[in-house]
Formats: sequence, structure tokens, C-alpha cells
Amino acid sequence: ASGTGSLSTLKPGLTEADGGDAEAVPELVDAASAAMAAAPALHVWDRSTPAVPPDAPDAYSLRLVVTRTLYDAGSTAASSPAIAALAEGVALVVHPSDLSRVGVAHEGDDVLVTSAQSTVTLPARTDTAIAPGTALIAFARPGSTAANELLDATAPVTDVRVETTR
Repeated sequence: ASGTGSLSTLKPGLTEADGGDAEAVPELVDAASAAMAAAPALHVWDRSTPAVPPDAPDAYSLRLVVTRTLYDAGSTAASSPAIAALAEGVALVVHPSDLSRVGVAHEGDDVLVTSAQSTVTLPARTDTAIAPGTALIAFARPGSTAANELLDATAPVTDVRVETTR
């Protein structure tokens, strides 16, 4: 064992009599230290950077929020006959003041929902828990791809225009 030992056999403090090359150990430690010193520093995220706010919607637009619900048309719920019946159909849910603003007289009336991607017709529902200026569509509803058609995956937000069909 005269200076040709491998890394796995070299241990600090060993001599040639113990099976290691005592002269090679400091050289390897120096090489490892130099390699670590040459490595780039770890990136530290600066959380103080402010987020860029999306453009404000115009007076006719509502901000679209797509959400999941417990009972939907996903494969788990759809494959269980007892649960599949609990999934409601798709609807556009808005605050009552937004529904009257677009001229819809009755909950359940159809509305045209238009985004930069597509236009779909959906029944309108109201819920006071929805913030004014927001429209909600549940994702993966039986027989509907409305959420997929309206969303723009490349945009930070999707605004929709809601109009009455009458």
C-alpha cells in the first residue's frame, strides 16, 4: 500500500502499516475543500419582493375562480354509483348583485360566459358567500368542460364577461 490506495480505504489518521497512505490523506482533503469552495452558493429566496398585481378587470368583467368540490365527475366519484349521483351539474355562481347587474332576472337562467379563450352557456346561480366581482365555476362537473374551455393557463388570472341570453 504505497500511495495507490482508493478513497474508500483512506481514513484520516491511518498509517501505511494500518493499510492507508498517510501522505495522500491531506492531499485528498485539500482537493475536496477546493471543490466545495468552487461550488456556487445556494440561492436564498428574497420574500420581500412584491408580487406583480394582475390588470384590473373592466366594468363588465368578473374574475373567474375555478374550484374543486368533494363530489365531482372525477374517476373516483364517477366509479361509485352511490357517490356519482351527488355531483351537481355545472353552473356559474356569482354574488346576487353581479347577477342583477348583467340583467339576469331569475336564478337558473342561462348566461353567456365569455373569456379570451371561449364562450360557453351556463345556468346562473347566486351565493352571497361569493365576493362581488367574482364568478365561480366548479371543475370536473358531469357532462361539462366549461372550466377547461374558459381558463387561460398562460395568464395569471382569467376575466370573463357574463351576459344574459335574452
